[in-house]
Amino acid sequence: GGAIAALEHVLKNGGIAGNLAGGTHHAHYDFGSGYCIFNDLAVCSLLALSRYKLTKIAVIDLDVHQGDGTATILQDVDQVLTISVHCKQNFPFRKSESDYDLELPADAGDEEMLQTVTQALDITKQFAPELILFQAGVDGLATDALGKLNISREGMKRRNEMVFGFAVEHSIPTVVFMGGGYSEPIDFTIEAFHDLFLCASRANQQILNKVLVPGFEPGSKE
Repeated sequence: GGAIAALEHVLKNGGIAGNLAGGTHHAHYDFGSGYCIFNDLAVCSLLALSRYKLTKIAVIDLDVHQGDGTATILQDVDQVLTISVHCKQNFPFRKSESDYDLELPADAGDEEMLQTVTQALDITKQFAPELILFQAGVDGLATDALGKLNISREGMKRRNEMVFGFAVEHSIPTVVFMGGGYSEPIDFTIEAFHDLFLCASRANQQILNKVLVPGFEPGSKE
């Protein structure tokens, strides 16, 4: 419900909206996995194609775990580009095949992660999507119990700025999904999600300000 509401909002109004839950990328067609029952990323993708007649959607999954369910459900849907940036040595240990799987080694830090995000955005730019679905798990934090990466809070902030900055630059409606986060203590996860949605709010305002410029057309640069 929250994911679909966010999707409908951005497709009707533009900008960025988020679901303060969701990002259930391990759920498959016929079984749940990894704390995920229904795959909201796949549902939103297919709904945007069928109801809103979009022709190009990009799923950018930056959770530390591969979006295996999303990849499997959408593997034969050419209108949806699936990109997963994840830790190679992490769950799920039997990976699915996304359109692009950009794997990070265990203990990778900010620099390597951000370089890989740049690569993901370059691929997205070539695809030229009409909609971005951003799975923004923060379980890559060094403090995360399940992450196996060594990402700082500042690295996560920069990651968010890169993705939302891309959406602003190209005026692409974007839905952000919370994804995973299992830091010990949990305070670090809460802080990182606060950073995420604060960045999303600011970027949303930037997009809306662009739309208010006389003569500006959504989907184009100024």
